[in-house]
Amino acid sequence: MGDMGKQLPNTKLVVLKGYPTLHEADIVRSILQGEEIDAIISNENMTALGWHLTKAFNPRGIEVLVLSSNLDRAREILELHTSIDISPEEALHEFETVPVAPCEKFAFKAARSSLFAWLFPPLIFQAIYYCHHAGKASLLEPPSNEAEFQRNLRRTWAVGLPFCTFYGIVLYYMLRDIL
Repeated sequence: MGDMGKQLPNTKLVVLKGYPTLHEADIVRSILQGEEIDAIISNENMTALGWHLTKAFNPRGIEVLVLSSNLDRAREILELHTSIDISPEEALHEFETVPVAPCEKFAFKAARSSLFAWLFPPLIFQAIYYCHHAGKASLLEPPSNEAEFQRNLRRTWAVGLPFCTFYGIVLYYMLRDIL
């Protein structure tokens, strides 16, 4: 209980650098943690809640803090990562693109539309449209990932059917007095 107020040697936190956005600071923190350097972001929660007031809270930006004993090594790592010059075209060629069959795209759009239909009801018609086209497209070109294709179609109907039933009942009770 008496050790809680004591500070360990070389545990003073110092500012490594300030960044304009939380995302940039988080990327730097991840790079440093990947190199086994402990790093934290100052006022992370405050900047997440009041992102539009970040400059008012801290004019230097969102600060990444490291231990004073790791400051030089952290600067070297950041210098190494920022000195690599890769054009956007070269960066895109590093990643493989996996071709996706049209039926899979339609199935994904159908699942997404049926989920958002709970917020905006007319999207259920878009989900039905995408399901129809997913079925037609699967006859022309089979999906590359059959399990994901089936899962998206099941999601569409598992969300869409209760949605249609619910809104059908609501519309019935709303319109029964009018008609």
